[in-house]
Amino acid sequence: TASVATNLTVPQSEYMRGQTVDMTAVVTNRASLGANFQLDLQVTAPGNTLIFTDTRPLPLTANGVLTESFSFTLPPDTPNGLYRITANVMHGAARIGGNTRSITLPNSPATFNAILPDTLPTAVPLQLTVRNPHAYLPVNGTLDLTITDSDGLTTTLPAQNYDLTAGQSATLDYDLSSLPAK
Repeated sequence: TASVATNLTVPQSEYMRGQTVDMTAVVTNRASLGANFQLDLQVTAPGNTLIFTDTRPLPLTANGVLTESFSFTLPPDTPNGLYRITANVMHGAARIGGNTRSITLPNSPATFNAILPDTLPTAVPLQLTVRNPHAYLPVNGTLDLTITDSDGLTTTLPAQNYDLTAGQSATLDYDLSSLPAK
């Protein structure tokens, strides 16, 4: 009977929209007879939406090994969440092996941290820490800061840009001297 071992690899666990996902499937024929198999690859987004498929012929010799590489680009409108990548080895209509991996489009692109005193000092800047919690992805953006005092007076401070590599943190200083005195 046909018997295969399938190893599916993806080089990282987190991706962002527009990024290319490379995948490699290594299939080993554990039988002493060669056979023509088929390798079916599917990528399913959150909500069980199929976003990528590919099918390849897989002619394996007795005890042979074949490596197939795949890649696709995550669409710009794809949702955050967990994506399932499935490689199935088929012999005719029968599934005889396979493997599954997952990747994530993180929900939070960055984290922000500030410890605010009861009264904001205007002589020193307010410091906000921006941290990229991701192991692989760079994160960049603009932080808009609006402060509303206890009387409901709102002050919008100039926006600041951040550009962080994976795991990096940065401190943004906001000049509070423009806040109305109390």
